Amino acid sequence: MLTGYFDFALVLTCVLRSRPSPCEHARIATLSFGPKNTQEIVSWLDDKLIARVTLLCADFMAKASPKVYQGAVAELVTQAGKSWGRRGVMHQ
Repeated sequence: MLTGYFDFALVLTCVLRSRPSPCEHARIATLSFGPKNTQEIVSWLDDKLIARVTLLCADFMAKASPKVYQGAVAELVTQAGKSWGRRGVMHQ
């Protein structure tokens, strides 16, 4: 049982670190996220805990928090293969 306030990405970090081999493809779906989530995901890539990541978020995120959304796109594109998608369109 988990109680208290914490970033769930930290729980995923513990799970990823406990596995004997890296995750080939982390697929994350969320309505919204914050800069700490992005930093944690980037650390998974840097630490080779995951080889690839797909972050699916609601269009709401781009509209409600454009600064956070664009920051995440910039960080993850730099780390994760230089491609991103929005509304079903992949960009290179």
